[in-house]
Parts: sequence; structure tokens; C-alpha cells
Amino acid sequence: MRDNLVFYNIPESEAAEDRDGPEELISNVIKEKLGTQEKVHFERVHRMGARRNADGSPKTRPIVAKFSSHKQKEKVKGEGAKLKGTNIVMSKQFPKEFKKGEKNCRQFSKKQSIKVTE
Repeated sequence: MRDNLVFYNIPESEAAEDRDGPEELISNVIKEKLGTQEKVHFERVHRMGARRNADGSPKTRPIVAKFSSHKQKEKVKGEGAKLKGTNIVMSKQFPKEFKKGEKNCRQFSKKQSIKVTE
């Protein structure tokens, strides 16, 4: 997970996924929204999660991109501020256990009236 970034709110359509694939979608976001001109190489890019919510309605699944090098990932992550004003969100990928611990910490701090900064 060291070389992974997760991209949220990139619209999903079956036709586009079949034609271009998620790797092409992420490459376009990096090129067009972040303004990076050099070619970015990935080991793997895929959508994560179920295609539909529990009620059967479609949902936009996040895309996980595993970069070929940590240096490239850090360069793309450093340009993330350029996504401000768009609907696209980019973040590091963390294990589920980490997220669960973070959630428990926030709940505890709310009970104790402790302010937790991000």
C-alpha cells in the first residue's frame, strides 16, 4: 500500500471502462487536472468495492492506483492541491485496521471532549 493512491468521485460508465479502463481514466486525471506532462507508470489500477449499493442503486466506486515507483506516487500526491474545486478527491490508501482505529479514537475524543486535529 506504500505506492498506492485512491481516487474518489471519478464517474463510472461500463462503456468507458471497457474501452479505456481505469488506468486510462487515472492517466487522464493526472495529465489534465494535475498538469503533469511526463508519463506515469502503474503496476495496477482497478476499481474497488461492489458496483451497487445494498438497495440496488448504482454507485461510483473509488479507483486504486499502484504506482511503479514511490517517487512518482509522491510527485502526483504533491500536486493534489490542484484538484481543489473539482469533485475528485485523492488520498493515500490505508489498511482497514488503521481506519477502524482512527474511527475509535475520534469517537473516544468526542466522549471526552478532546479536540483531535487532522
